[in-house]
This record gives sequence, structure tokens and C-alpha cells, in this order.
Amino acid sequence: MKKVLGILKLPFKLLIKLLKVLAKLLKILLKLPIKLLKAIFSIPKKLFKGASKKKKILLIVLFLLLLAALAVVGKRVLPTLQGEKPQKLPESYFSGGLSIEALAPGEDLPEDEVWVCTVAEPEEGETAAVYTYTGIAEPGAVVKAYAASLEEAYSFSVVDDEFYLSDAPDYTAPEGVVRLAAASEEEEGTLRLLMIEWNEEGCTITADTAEGAINERENLSLTDAVDYMYTMTPQQLGLDGGQEMADYQIYVSDGIVLVDGFLVLYQS
Repeated sequence: MKKVLGILKLPFKLLIKLLKVLAKLLKILLKLPIKLLKAIFSIPKKLFKGASKKKKILLIVLFLLLLAALAVVGKRVLPTLQGEKPQKLPESYFSGGLSIEALAPGEDLPEDEVWVCTVAEPEEGETAAVYTYTGIAEPGAVVKAYAASLEEAYSFSVVDDEFYLSDAPDYTAPEGVVRLAAASEEEEGTLRLLMIEWNEEGCTITADTAEGAINERENLSLTDAVDYMYTMTPQQLGLDGGQEMADYQIYVSDGIVLVDGFLVLYQS
């Protein structure tokens, strides 16, 4: 019986010894990063000992550059080691005959400017795909150049939310939005729509399609303008007092008014 118990105890002893060895190895591994950091930060101390003032300044600069280089390498290498590969920028928006070239950085893009794009595909029952770009140094200028390329290559036009031709926005502003539309030659009555919003962090492009056509607003005569005013409500015009436009009298006369900072001459 004692021999049997002795035999049974043998594996447990080996297991305990093995666990102790593993614990020691784990302890050593945990101490390695700390020792490595101590060794790295002790290098300047050893180098500075007995060095002149100029050499100390030079060593400090070199040490900071080394740390910056390590930070850049770590930023690019660590995601790959963790199984996260940088997302490839989209090559096109839409699909089939509606496909157009997507926003892309130029060949002269600085090395320290890295574009990243996240894509939100259309949900069930929807058609809009959303592309969010970050890492763009000058989003307004990039959006302006891309809008110009779309106008030239794909006959896009700047429109408002009702598909009427509109003026281009101020691309020098820190943030803004531009809507672009183009009629499809492959699918009659279909518009390709791009809404591009930009801010200091980057830009977001919403690619969608809709049925319709691009329209141009007609200039109203003074009579038509007065008639149109009467179709509105006082609340829409910011007027107080009357409940209907019939309570007001609209007069047309010659003169000069200030509109959006510009002097406009009008004549009845």
C-alpha cells in the first residue's frame, strides 16, 4: 500500500516542481521590460558623464530623435503584430456602370501624412455608403481638387439638396460641405450623388444614388417674385403680427440693397 501511495505522489511532485520553474520563468519575463527600460534610460547618464556642454546638447537631440524613431516604428509595427493591417483606401465609389474613381492622395504626399479610411457599407434597405477619411493635412484643399476632377472627368455639378445647380462652397473654410451630382448615362433617370463634408480632422464622403435630374433655377420676374411671396407664411419670412400674407402689402421699387455683403441694384 505504501509503495502504491509513493508511486501516486511522484507525478504530483513533478507537477509542483514544473509549476515552480514556470513561475520563475514568468517572473524573469516580467522583469525584462523594466530592465530594458532602465538600461535605455541609463545610456544618456553614462554618456553625459564627463562630456562638455555642447556634447550633452548633441546627445540629448540624438536621444530624442531615437525615441521619436522608435515611436514611429512601434506605431506602424504593433498593429501588424496584433493582426491589424492598415486598411486599404477604396479605389472607387458605387459599382457597375456607375463606378467612379475614389478620393486618393497624390504622388507628392509627404511621408508623415498617412491617410486612413473607414467604410460603412449600406445597411439593408439603404443605398448610401459612407467613407470617413482621417490623416489629411489640408482637407478643404483636397476636397476642392477632388470636386474639380469629378466635374472634369465625370460631369459632376455642385447642387443643393433639391438637385438644383448651386455655387461652390468656400473650400478655404476650416469646415464645410459640398454636394455633387451627375446623371448616369447607363441608367436613365438616375443620379450619382456625393455629399462631401470636411473639417480639421479629415472628410466624410457619402456616396448614394437617387432618381431625378439636375435642374437650374429660373430667374423670376418682379411680378412672379411678389406672387411667390404671397404663397409663403409670415412665419417663414420672420414677420410678426399677421397670420396670413394677405395681411401685408408688398411694394416693389427701385433701389440698392445689401445682400450677403454685396450691394445689389434692383429695379421695378
